[in-house]
Amino acid sequence: MFRSLLTAAAFSAVGIGLAGCAAAAGAKESASEDGRWEAEGPAFLILENGDLRGSDGCNGILGSYTVTDGRVEVTRGASTLRACPDVDTWLRGLSSAIIDGDTMTVLDGDGATIGTLTRKA
Repeated sequence: MFRSLLTAAAFSAVGIGLAGCAAAAGAKESASEDGRWEAEGPAFLILENGDLRGSDGCNGILGSYTVTDGRVEVTRGASTLRACPDVDTWLRGLSSAIIDGDTMTVLDGDGATIGTLTRKA
């Protein structure tokens, strides 16, 4: 009898432990906007847990973001402002973005599309 109770307790503990691991693994999944996003040229953004960093190909971009109604709203922070001959610095105009699968459509302050980025693994 004691052996049966001990076995049942062991299986219960393992089950609870596995359920806890599954919950913890789910909690670590990143949001759909998190990750590295790249343009065809040198521009890129990295979004991670509300922090944004990247480059327009010449200047660094820092900031934060929130997601509201499926739209990524960006608050720009510090960035460099070097002269960049022959570099299209369109990403500097980033104000918000819309993500559809692995494509991020980048919008300026007026809501106009200024470029696209693609999710990189």
